[in-house]
Amino acid sequence: MLPQRVKVYEGLCALYAKRLSYIHVREVARRAHVPLSTASSELACLEAAGLVVRKGVRGGWRPRHMYECTYRHLLDVYRRSQSYVQVQTIADLQDRSYWTVRLHLKQLQVAGLVVQGRGGWKPKRCNDIAPASGMVLDVLSQLYVEDFLFVRTVQIAQRLDVSAAHVRDVLRNYEGVGQVERKGLRGGWKPLMPTTDGKNAVPTM
Repeated sequence: MLPQRVKVYEGLCALYAKRLSYIHVREVARRAHVPLSTASSELACLEAAGLVVRKGVRGGWRPRHMYECTYRHLLDVYRRSQSYVQVQTIADLQDRSYWTVRLHLKQLQVAGLVVQGRGGWKPKRCNDIAPASGMVLDVLSQLYVEDFLFVRTVQIAQRLDVSAAHVRDVLRNYEGVGQVERKGLRGGWKPLMPTTDGKNAVPTM
């Protein structure tokens, strides 16, 4: 569910962090789960934006450390807070100046990897290319059938690789029309299916 460029960039960064050497495009494509042609074109775009470096024509790729570091810190903080991240927060983590980190974020924004809003920044992940609401309900049903237990919001979010806030909003809408049931405030969710008598029943195998 991630945008392809994000998949490619994060895949390259993850592989480089393990090896600290140039990574072949085939390995990036495999890690990002995208076609080889897609990985090649996205890496070329990232190179044009100055975020990655290529070694020769077939020598592989690596991320530019300063941008990779800023992106990684932004992603880490965002995953914990699920809200826009202040520039100063990242600057403190890196022991860099506010303006240096802001320039990094601007460059990442030009490349289409991050977005700005609400006085801060966030990675451009699935929240910006949100899955259809029906996918949230489908995953809820799949997870519920596996264990027949109330499903936590974070479980659905992890399966779809979207924010928990997005999943929660979708489920609240379904709750309002009687298609899902919530157990308390944090107890999880279960799907409901209409029966012939107009009532609701949980799905069965």
